[in-house]
Amino acid sequence: MKHIVLTGFAPFGGEEVNPSWLAIQAFQATYQPTPQVRISTLELPVTFADCFTPLEQLLRTTPADLVICIGQAGGRAAFCLEKVAINYVHARIADNAGQQPLDQAVIADAPTAYFSSLPLGTLLTACQQAKVPTTVSYSAGTFVCNALFYKLMHFIDTEKTATAAGFIHIPYAPMQVVGKAEPWMAIEMVSRGLKACIDAFLAGAPAATTADVGTLD
Repeated sequence: MKHIVLTGFAPFGGEEVNPSWLAIQAFQATYQPTPQVRISTLELPVTFADCFTPLEQLLRTTPADLVICIGQAGGRAAFCLEKVAINYVHARIADNAGQQPLDQAVIADAPTAYFSSLPLGTLLTACQQAKVPTTVSYSAGTFVCNALFYKLMHFIDTEKTATAAGFIHIPYAPMQVVGKAEPWMAIEMVSRGLKACIDAFLAGAPAATTADVGTLD
């Protein structure tokens, strides 16, 4: 049996919702896995200290074949497959615990960066074929999303697990941009992108490559 873990975040920064968790809930409501697939979901806290704690606890008790973490990236207009997590924290705003670390490492004396172990080219192609505007991003930022991504990849590296894992940033949900000139993406479309990624992973499709793989943002 394949064990797939999806994580989203709680609301932060004054928002009433977080589209990452809304999308996972929408995905759960419509996705029908086979008996050979188990899907676990987690809503994670938007705090530097504890963002990875619930996920680590799950992975230690029930190892996963695939972990996809999702987070809100206001201002972006596409489903962004993140390539790299960096060992750096520089918080533009405080997290939900009131902490605003600046110019610090995510984990002291750990590697500078980790690459996603997801087949990004394959997922990019699958999402685009599903009519979801998708790109590969080379910056996951320096807030809690990147910290979670880094801690996840560091855990996989140090524990020597065979888990494929990575992070996806998504735009605001429609209800977050009422009266604002901000890009957004329908929750249904994000859910469709998740399905495309999972289906492509389970199909074991060979990694696709393309010259149009994103921009630095």
